[in-house]
Amino acid sequence: QNQPGTPPDTPPAASTMEQIRLPSPTLSFETSGISSSPLSDRKVLCTGRCGDAFIFDAGTRHVVTMPTINRPKWKPISIFVPSAGGRDADPDPDGSLFVMERRPKQEGKSSGWQSDQFEAFVYRRSSKTSPSKSWHHELLPLPPFLRDHDSKYRRFQYEISSYGVVGDGSHIFISAEGHKAHKHYNSCSSVAVTYCLDTVKHTWSEVGEWKLPFRGKVEYVPELKLWFGIPDKYKDLGAADLSTMDSEPSLVRAWILELDDTLNKDLEFDETPNKEWQELQEYQLVHLGSGRFCIASSFHTMRIIRTCLGNELTFKRFAVFTGVEVMPPAHGLGEIQMVEHKSKLTPDVTSIDIVF
Repeated sequence: QNQPGTPPDTPPAASTMEQIRLPSPTLSFETSGISSSPLSDRKVLCTGRCGDAFIFDAGTRHVVTMPTINRPKWKPISIFVPSAGGRDADPDPDGSLFVMERRPKQEGKSSGWQSDQFEAFVYRRSSKTSPSKSWHHELLPLPPFLRDHDSKYRRFQYEISSYGVVGDGSHIFISAEGHKAHKHYNSCSSVAVTYCLDTVKHTWSEVGEWKLPFRGKVEYVPELKLWFGIPDKYKDLGAADLSTMDSEPSLVRAWILELDDTLNKDLEFDETPNKEWQELQEYQLVHLGSGRFCIASSFHTMRIIRTCLGNELTFKRFAVFTGVEVMPPAHGLGEIQMVEHKSKLTPDVTSIDIVF
């Protein structure tokens, strides 16, 4: 026993923590990449690398499992087409979600009529006597330019450049560009095609040997009876009439955004005007209804900062969201007008993969 005024006994050495070295792991786990496709309202279809799929409802934060997708796709395009007989009271979206490979590959005739490069999720009854509806997975046929190897379209590398819906949802259109290199001649050939898919019969029909003047998704505005999208050349927003596509359509109006240089203050780059911003990816367009849109894109910029150690090159990466509104001409005279509303800039080190 310690005498009064003396320090307590030191704890035994056995109470100290022993350090050990763990063996090398036999298995490692990491998060898998997920592709997201807009469905309707605030619902999103998410698919994983193994084909697993589910719907996430951002409003209710509920998750609903889906049929497995046949093959994961690289940055797929997706279009949701509501059913003509859909009921607003139905809590689940009534219609079909079409998911397509952005860079589809040609397949041999032996591959069959259907392909896992083009797939659909259809919300329907299993049979006429089924009491309720559920999601069903279906494979779609390839458009002819991808399955006819005897045609002039063979051996091209294709990418779907634009897509959208026409005919009140009865048809989906895609425009594709194909490129083929000629090694012996040190040159390159290119083709362009536009096809329509019947959303009920799932059959393709050729529209023309040209592509639409847009890139990405094209949105229809019923109030103006025009289709809007990001033009494929030199503009930020464009409009075209796609009600009849007997010949190659052209833009009826196009606009360039005039971003305010005061946005640079948020970046502390007052001396770097936005005309010097470098675009990281193409603009994306989201239709908010009644001719209102959100245009989003990612940029980066750089500047040289002088420090005590010398000059230092710094980079900024950010995203910009701009609200615009397209209105009919006053008193029905003149051209449609675009009003550019407020722009918002995200914090540094921000990039956008997809907006919907």
